[in-house]
This record gives sequence, structure tokens and C-alpha cells, in this order.
Amino acid sequence: MRPYEPDRLLVSVHIPKCAGTSLAAWLRTAFHGRLHLHYPDAEPPERTPGGAGWCVHGHFYHHAWPIGVRDVYPEARQFITVLRDPLEMMVSSYFFQVAMGDRPADTLTAWLEDVLTWPCLFPYLGLPVDLRDPDLVDRLAEDLVWIGTVERLGSGLPVLARRLGVACPPLPRSNAALRSERLADPERWRERMRDRFPAEHRLYDFAVTTAEQEAAQMAGES
Repeated sequence: MRPYEPDRLLVSVHIPKCAGTSLAAWLRTAFHGRLHLHYPDAEPPERTPGGAGWCVHGHFYHHAWPIGVRDVYPEARQFITVLRDPLEMMVSSYFFQVAMGDRPADTLTAWLEDVLTWPCLFPYLGLPVDLRDPDLVDRLAEDLVWIGTVERLGSGLPVLARRLGVACPPLPRSNAALRSERLADPERWRERMRDRFPAEHRLYDFAVTTAEQEAAQMAGES
């Protein structure tokens, strides 16, 4: 992990279904308007017009534009991101797509079986690291200012605020889709996901451990 340098651009990588909408609202308050949202959709992504003291937040991999964060911001050397239990991330993705009228499979179980055929968890391709790198955790940590988890975001954001040297705004919550199905035997599914996607789980485990340690350290200092 590296200290935050306010004279450099900060890039916040929004992994889909990892509280990115709430984090964007938090960052907008924390950066007082110096936030550029990066969400490529129908057009190629554009760079922020801002520089030092600015934060870019958004998706850096889109199926229509499979462009990595270092392709758009090759000069970027400091990042933040939030990860989520991979199974919960994909379950949330399913219900989000259903709510948007784009059901990816007949059932949640069928969707997860399809996910298990993927070569990797595509949402993780937004991270500035190669998932095939055996040292991917160390590579990511070199350029991270902060990493949080959805499950511990409330205790993680005060750590981020202190690291950025800003007051800690309240955390808004939004973009949650209703769930119409329940997953039978979620622990078995979690085991299958971990076996199939070990690299992504190494990153998530790193995020969990780091978030817990930093929150405990901050609580001990207060």
C-alpha cells in the first residue's frame, strides 16, 4: 500500500456490484466537485479534463470497450477500489440484470452454472493487474492507496477519509435490486466459486484482511 499523493490523479476502480454507486456519491462530497465519472457505454471512454487533486471513478472494463485502466490512464500510480465476496457479487449481478429486463438465465442457479464456465470473473478485469500473474496481490498492493470491502464499507471509509486528508461524509446507499429467488446451499456454491476462481479470491481475501486490520488499527487509535 502506498501513501496518497494529492498532487497526482487518484483512480477509483468500480468493480460492478461492489457498492460503486454509493462510493461515487461519497467521493463527490469528499472531492468537492473534483470527481470525473468514467462509464463507457455507447461511446469510447474519455479522459478526465482535471489533473492533480482530481479523482476518476468508474468502470474500466466494458464488453463493448474492453479497455483497461492503464490504457486510459497510463500515468496513474494510485488507486482505490472495493471488492465483494465473489459469490455475492455474481448473485447481485444476476438480480440487477433481471431488474433491468435483461435476465441472463432462467434461474439464479443456471446463471451461476454459466458463470463457472467463464475463464475468469469478468468484473475483475477492471483492476489494474493481470489476473494470471502469480504475484497479482503484491502487484496491486504496490499502487493501492486503499482497498475496502462491501461487507465492511462502513468501517473502511473513515480509514479512506483519513488517508485522503478529508472529512468523512456519510455513506449513501443505492442501486440495490430486489431478490426474488434464494440460493440453496450457498456455502457449497461459495466453495465451487473459490475452486474455480482462485486468483479473484486471493484478491478478495487480501481486501478482507487489509480492511479488518486497518479498521482495528484506527479504532485502537481513537
